[in-house]
Amino acid sequence: MNDEEIIKSYERDGFVIVKEIIDDHELDGIRNIIETDVDEYAKHQYEQGSISSLHEEKSFTRRYAAICEELNISPRDWIGQNYGPVFYALYNLPGVLHIIGLILGPEVSNIGRPALRTKLPGSVVTSFPWHQDSQYFDQSIIGKKERHTEHSCMVTVWVPLVPATLENGCCWVLPGSHRWGLLDGVRGQDNNVRMEENVESRSNPTPLPINPGGAIFFSNLC
Repeated sequence: MNDEEIIKSYERDGFVIVKEIIDDHELDGIRNIIETDVDEYAKHQYEQGSISSLHEEKSFTRRYAAICEELNISPRDWIGQNYGPVFYALYNLPGVLHIIGLILGPEVSNIGRPALRTKLPGSVVTSFPWHQDSQYFDQSIIGKKERHTEHSCMVTVWVPLVPATLENGCCWVLPGSHRWGLLDGVRGQDNNVRMEENVESRSNPTPLPINPGGAIFFSNLC
């Protein structure tokens, strides 16, 4: 897509998927951090006698999952760091900044820390039910509804480190849902937000499979 088509797509649907704007080597730093964190986690669990193997033979996409399977856990949050120069550099990738500039203009601020999410086989807690990102931004206390960012222009940039497919848990969206305003949803005891209506009746759920090098940009109300 050209710049005009990207803007129109975002304004119409509340999201836009853009391919091949990040060179693969630009993601290597984050992958290296993840590999280091998983290795340290495996060694700690092995020393504690919690796992029988370090699973060093497993690939980047499988090692953490194999450790969690042996531990019989499915954690929602990442075990390691998600801050520092390597992560900050992600905000400054030319391809990402160009698209953000088209959507928001030249003045952009960020929330300070990216969210690193794992998709573990069969995991419910990491499947993230339908939600709007504003609900996560606004509801810092479980069970307490607050509304602060409904009228803010906020964009989430979703960047895959491995191919995101229908089979392994790609992102899904409801096109045009950013025009519905901030809907009712509440953060539960597992920290996941759940909607209070059947939002699938309003729009057709659309999967967004994407390979490394691409990114999804979506509104806080999408």
